[in-house]
Amino acid sequence: MTYTLERPEPGIQLLKWTGTLTEAEFKQSVLDRKKLADEQGDKSYVTIMDITGVAVKSINFRLAIWGANYDKRLKYVIIINPSITAKTVLNLVARTIQFNYEIVDTLEQAMQRARAVREREKLDSSN
Repeated sequence: MTYTLERPEPGIQLLKWTGTLTEAEFKQSVLDRKKLADEQGDKSYVTIMDITGVAVKSINFRLAIWGANYDKRLKYVIIINPSITAKTVLNLVARTIQFNYEIVDTLEQAMQRARAVREREKLDSSN
């Protein structure tokens, strides 16, 4: 699996996955997400995860919770086209910790929702 991480707008990160999701790459993506927020000086942000067509064979529940809690500046996650397995884990994580997320079908919808969340929550990004 590979992923790309970018900041299309202040306070919004876009994480795009391809292939098969591994625990090691998931963990690295969480570290990279925090690093990007550090580099940009974001005090809070929304992450869009595009996992369209990604194979998820199993998900480590503890790792998912760690990823959701790792950077307190992450205020909201928008997921594009998650698998049934990913939806199940998202629901469990959201029930276990305070984790705000929603599911959409397209990148355009995700960007619109991220902008709306950023505005509604008055997310404090540096740029």
